This record gives sequence, C-alpha cells and structure tokens, in this order.
Amino acid sequence: MPHTLRGTPFPAGAQEAPSSVLVRLREAAQDAGADTSGSSDTGTCSTVANSGNCYEARQYCRNRDHGASTTDAGGAGITCAYRNGWRWTYS
Repeated sequence: MPHTLRGTPFPAGAQEAPSSVLVRLREAAQDAGADTSGSSDTGTCSTVANSGNCYEARQYCRNRDHGASTTDAGGAGITCAYRNGWRWTYS
C-alpha cells in the first residue's frame, strides 16, 4: 500500500519527499506557531537535505546534487564536488 501524506500518495519504497511537500510542511509548521529558525531555516539555501535543513560543508551530497551550488544556513556558498567522495565544499 502506498504511503500517504494528506491524501498525496507516495510510491512504496520512496526515499525522498518532493520538495513541494517539504515547503508545504514547513509552511504548515510556521502557521501552527512552530519555531522554524536556526539551522533548519532554509531562507538562504535553495537546495535542502531530505530533512528540509540546509546543507553544510563536508556533508555528503545526494546523487542528484552532483555539481550543484547553493548556500548554507549562514549564507556561505557551497558546491557539491568530488573530494574523496561527493561532498558539499565551500565555493
């Protein structure tokens, strides 16, 4: 049986939620008065981890992020580059 979130089906075995779902979850948390500040604030980063948090330098990159650039939560530029494994590095 597929997993669902508010009636939106996810295929069985899916490992990542679509970014549109993450945005809706973040907005719902803010509307409910949850604290969404701190390292989970994605106001400055365009590429976020599956958890919805901004990436930090030295973290491993997902396959789909290879070669991508974004910023960390502090606004510093980072790029997914191969450095003894695909990792986020300062640009």
